[in-house]
Amino acid sequence: MKRGHLTIVCGPSGCGKSTLIKAFLKKYDHFTFPTSVTTRSPREGEVHGEHYFFMSKEDFKAKNDKGEFLEYADVYGQYYGTLKATIDDSLIKGESLIKDIDIQGAKSLMKTLDPSDLTSIFISPPSLEALKDRLDKRGSENESTLKRRLQEAELEMSDSHLFNHVIINDKLEQAYEDFEKILLNQ
Repeated sequence: MKRGHLTIVCGPSGCGKSTLIKAFLKKYDHFTFPTSVTTRSPREGEVHGEHYFFMSKEDFKAKNDKGEFLEYADVYGQYYGTLKATIDDSLIKGESLIKDIDIQGAKSLMKTLDPSDLTSIFISPPSLEALKDRLDKRGSENESTLKRRLQEAELEMSDSHLFNHVIINDKLEQAYEDFEKILLNQ
């Protein structure tokens, strides 16, 4: 049986990662999205085991101390991580995985996993100004969180060279076309 493959997708908040991934998964059901673990509370409509595995910080730390996470990050005081078993089992079964991940997790996976098991894609806005406009339109950010997200975006964008592929999401249709080509040609 052919070994599976993991594609990680990273980029600043508001760059279009989720939109691209959802559109792709809707069209190609042989790809799966591995469920991550988080210590934050579920948002309205989120289901344990489907959107995330929700657990306490104590349980998360205990699993981390046992080395059960492939990668993890502290994001605004909440932990997010990927269980080794989730990825290892899927790769052994020959599954094609696609995972949205933050820059800390992406860097960690790029160091940890065999390069033949991993493709990394960075989704970038055309500019910080365009990203600011997108975040403003979402209406989910106050002035201080918007400023923090833009500062983080600038740092993340400076690391885009670490990824196998960079897609500038200026026009969604073109970005999706590029995204689809990368995923189908690995």
